[in-house]
Amino acid sequence: TFMLNTDIVYLTGTNGNNGEWRPDCFYSTSPPAKVGRNRENDQLLIQMHFQNRAVDKDEYTSLIELASQYYYGTAGSITAASRAAINAVNKQLLDRNRAGGFSPPLQAGLTCAVLRGADLYVTQSGPGKVVIFRENNFEQFPDHNLSSRAVGMSDQIIAHYFHTVISDGDLLW
Repeated sequence: TFMLNTDIVYLTGTNGNNGEWRPDCFYSTSPPAKVGRNRENDQLLIQMHFQNRAVDKDEYTSLIELASQYYYGTAGSITAASRAAINAVNKQLLDRNRAGGFSPPLQAGLTCAVLRGADLYVTQSGPGKVVIFRENNFEQFPDHNLSSRAVGMSDQIIAHYFHTVISDGDLLW
């Protein structure tokens, strides 16, 4: 199986060059040593943001790592594993919201993007967008007509699934 060589760059909004800085809301990983069947060639990219309040780094880290564990630990299709990852985070946020202590409740957008070879699979729940800039055009997921409900607000997530092929030189944003 062929894998695209990926470079990850974070836009900080400043002219400073800080190559070691990674935003709390973003996670990129290759498969751990032990993975669910069919996960060994997947590169997982997770982006999560909270809509209505600031969340500290530890909160982001625990939720994003939970999503990663569920993704790589779930056998079956990429969409099934991505949905399991988002459901795990949803349950955690929903349990915290029901227990109280957060006012307003925690509400998030969560995107799982998976590169497998040249294929990009995106599962998106809650607010969020993925844009692929190509040499002569771009693709955006989701379009403006899809409904979204924040992760952490209901027992059932609304997930949207997308697939495209990535070429050398494409920019995923």
